[in-house]
Amino acid sequence: MSLQIIIINTNNQLDGSFSISGVFWLTAPESLTIPSPSFKSQVTNITSAQLAALQNGTIVESHFNTGLYPTGTTVADVKTDLQSLYDVAQAKLNNSIPPSTGFVGAVFDGTSWSISTEPLYIESQLVNIIQPKDPNGIPLIISEPRSGSEAIYATHNFCDKTTWFGDSVRVNDEVLTDSGDGYVFTSIHINWIDMRTGRVLDDDGLVEEQQLLNPGDPHGYQVIVKSDSVLKTPHDIFETSGQDYEIFYDDGYVKFAQSQSGKTVTASYSYENGSTFYVKPLPGKTLAIEAAEADFSDDIGQNDTIEYSVWGLVDVFAPQYLQSNGGPYPSGTKIPLKTGRYKRYTQVLREAIGAFPVLNSNGALDEHKNLSMKEFRRQSRGGLRSMQSVPFRYATVRALYSDYGMELRVKLLHDREFYGEISTITFYCTSENKGS
Repeated sequence: MSLQIIIINTNNQLDGSFSISGVFWLTAPESLTIPSPSFKSQVTNITSAQLAALQNGTIVESHFNTGLYPTGTTVADVKTDLQSLYDVAQAKLNNSIPPSTGFVGAVFDGTSWSISTEPLYIESQLVNIIQPKDPNGIPLIISEPRSGSEAIYATHNFCDKTTWFGDSVRVNDEVLTDSGDGYVFTSIHINWIDMRTGRVLDDDGLVEEQQLLNPGDPHGYQVIVKSDSVLKTPHDIFETSGQDYEIFYDDGYVKFAQSQSGKTVTASYSYENGSTFYVKPLPGKTLAIEAAEADFSDDIGQNDTIEYSVWGLVDVFAPQYLQSNGGPYPSGTKIPLKTGRYKRYTQVLREAIGAFPVLNSNGALDEHKNLSMKEFRRQSRGGLRSMQSVPFRYATVRALYSDYGMELRVKLLHDREFYGEISTITFYCTSENKGS
């Protein structure tokens, strides 16, 4: 880091004497490199690289005040003095004793002491990151609107496994099995991910994001079907004719308009492999979670625990647990920083700040209303059941920093699909440049 001494203020007295204050940017020895992700510099207009160095702990910001210089002291003399003060401060830091890492995480079981492999202490550290404070330690309350780009994340529908794309597995060119009539060809997996028909909020945007972040495998969760290596085209959504085949996502098969008897039919698709939904900032961004909302239909049956957890890099939040420091985790591992659970439906209601009016079912054609839920989702664009929404408003912003590998995970503890039509959680966020 090129900067070492930054003068922030001068204090002039009536008798001509003066003092100077500012900060030294000292280079931390490796043994004294302590990350401080929420650090705010006293220096304005610093670069993102400088802020990163300060927050990573490789540079230490140390305040100084020279005391009064008598009138007539030259600029050259002050600069020489400041350089000497800087050298003393740097030497003092170099000779400092590294802070002990033997206390945090230690546990006593009644007989002996040991270091827990579970980072139970981290929640207090996390509060400093997800709840920004001013220089006096007072939590900041953010008024709307904020600067940055709006970002809305809606979880999987926990009542519908074809929306559980977060942990999905990709299969390429599986040979499907002819059911015997040459029209229906089945897969070995059910619950194909549906990113075409609107079961997931902004499915088109999620397809583009997957393709953008995975240039080596930009599948976008889409179903690709070939017959004797010839690419086939699916029917338009909610249509049962007009192209080559129809997709049955829940049951994992396709149905052709024309017989493909005797031909080799293959499919590439993504299938559900767990309920985890991930909220994380794009590379180089900070994602501020400002509000949330739970939406559920009146027929929901909660038969599993909703778990939410914040994760981050062990390198940043618990370096004493790195393998290089004798711990269990390799560098780059993400560890849970905070975990909470909704074990009952009523726990969700108690945390909410109220409830919106019930929204009656709407948009469904009469001929669809008596279908099974599976067939209704496949054929109808409307809603079958009345909906209830309950909002959550945060007094302090929850921030996820991409540089620290932070992400929010929401899942069903046992990956057990809820009964009913819809159960989702929506997060209203602002995406900002890192360090904002």
